[in-house]
Amino acid sequence: MAVECDWMGNTKPFSGFSFLPLDALNEVITPNIVKAQLSPMDDFNRIVELSKKIFAILGFIEAEERIRDLFKDGLRDEHLPLKIIGGTQEYNLLISSGARCRGREFRSFSKWRDIEIEYFVRRQWLVLAPVFTTRGEHINIDGDTPLPLYDITKIAVTARATVYSGILHAAHIVPRPTHHIKVAVKHHDSLESFHEEKGTLTKVQALKHPHLIQYIATVQQGDLSYTIFPWANGGNLCDFWRSYPNALPTRSFGTFLWCFQQMVGLVDALFALHGVNCRHDDLRPDHILHFNDQDNSSVGGTLVIAFFHHAARHRISSELRHDLEDTRASSPVYEPPEATSYEPRSRRYDMWSIGCIFMEFAIWLLYGYDAIEKFRELLRDQESPPSQHGAFHKNIEGDTIIIPPVVSRGFDALRNDPRCAKGTGLEGLVSLISNDLIVIDPKGRANAEISRVKLREIVQKAEKDPSYLIKNVEAPPKVPDVFGGEI
Repeated sequence: MAVECDWMGNTKPFSGFSFLPLDALNEVITPNIVKAQLSPMDDFNRIVELSKKIFAILGFIEAEERIRDLFKDGLRDEHLPLKIIGGTQEYNLLISSGARCRGREFRSFSKWRDIEIEYFVRRQWLVLAPVFTTRGEHINIDGDTPLPLYDITKIAVTARATVYSGILHAAHIVPRPTHHIKVAVKHHDSLESFHEEKGTLTKVQALKHPHLIQYIATVQQGDLSYTIFPWANGGNLCDFWRSYPNALPTRSFGTFLWCFQQMVGLVDALFALHGVNCRHDDLRPDHILHFNDQDNSSVGGTLVIAFFHHAARHRISSELRHDLEDTRASSPVYEPPEATSYEPRSRRYDMWSIGCIFMEFAIWLLYGYDAIEKFRELLRDQESPPSQHGAFHKNIEGDTIIIPPVVSRGFDALRNDPRCAKGTGLEGLVSLISNDLIVIDPKGRANAEISRVKLREIVQKAEKDPSYLIKNVEAPPKVPDVFGGEI
C-alpha cells in the first residue's frame, strides 16, 4: 500500500516517487507474517525488530523466504540503502551506504540473479522516506529517496523557486500529530539560493518568535533542495483583508483589538530580527501569512512574517557600509526611498515597509478592502519612474523625494474620520504611521523598539478601556474619495 506522489504532470521534482508510510509498514510486517516464512527455530521477533524494512522489500519482489540468509549475513534496516559495487564479476556484491554503517559489504546476494538484485535495489526506496524529528532540522538524503509527501500541487513560481502544496504524512513526524499536515514545499532553483535562505531561516528559527515563520525542515535530495513550511490556512494578509471586505458591522471591538495586537506582534518580530543584525528587506502584505485557529465566522489566529529570500544580514554595522547591496525586492510598492540609492541601508528600511502595511491595515479597518484597492490604484496612476510605480514616495526635481499627494490625502482622510478622534488608539496608530514610520529620511524614522513601545501602550490602554481604541459614532461616515468614495 505505497503512497504515490500525485504530481499531475506539473511537479517534476516529485515525479516517480512513492513511499510506504511507517504506520502501514508496521501494520503489514508483523511477527505472524514473518513467522509464516520461517522455520520454528528462526528468531522472527528479532527480524521484525531489526529488519522489518528488509522483509518488506523482499515482499515487494516476492522473495520473502530469503530473509533468513540476509539476516544471518547481518543485514539490518540500518544498513539501507544498499548499492551495487564493482564490475560485472562483482555485480552481486552489495554495499551499505547507510549513515551508520557505510561501506559494509553483504555477499549473501551472491546467489541472486542480476535482475533480482536490480529489483531489490530499486524497490528499497519505498521504505526509506525520512522521519522529521526536530523542527528546523536539515536532512540529506539520496536522490532516489522519496519524501513522505502526497497530493502535491504546484501553486506558485518565483524568480528563484517553485512552491508546492502537499500533505506530510503523520507517521513520518515525531512526535506524531493526530492527523496528516498540509505543508508548503519550496523547491529552490539553485543550491546557492537554498543555502543563502537556509542560513537566514536558521537564525530566524533560533528566535522562536510567534510572529516569525518557523520552518519544518530543509532537505537536500541529491542535487535537489527544498524547504518545508507549515501551511498558512488563512492565506496571506491580503487574503485575510479580502475575506472580510466590509467595514461594518464586522469591525467589533474584538476585531480591532486583535488587529492591534497583531501589529504589536509584527513590530516585536522585527525588533527580534533586527536584534540579530538581520533585515527582512521585502515586507509586504503577501509576505505576511495568516495562521488561523478560529472558525471562518470569527477573526483570530496569528499573523506571521515569512519569505526571507531577500533578507540581509549585516556583517559590520550598516552605518559603516557604502556598497549598494543586491537585495532589491521584486515589487517597489512597499520599498522605502533609499531602496534605489547608493546610501547604506539600515534596519529602518523595514520600518518604512511596515508603516505602509499598517496604513493599509487602518484603511481596511475603517473602510474595507475595496478602499485599499482604490488607494493602490491612485498610487499607481501618479507619474513616477518604473522603480517607484505604486510606491508611497515620489521623486520630483531630480533627487528630491516627497510623500506623494495621494498618501497625504489618505492620512488627512484617516485623521478627519470621526472614529479616529484625538485621544483614541486609532489616532495614535495613524500618528505613529505618518510621523514615525512613513518618513523620507531613514534617520528620522522610528526603529522597531520605539514602534513596539508605542503600539504596546495603545493595546494596554485598550485592554483596560475598550472605548479607547475607536470612537463610537451613530453611523459610519461616507468613504473618502481617496479610498473610492463618491466626491
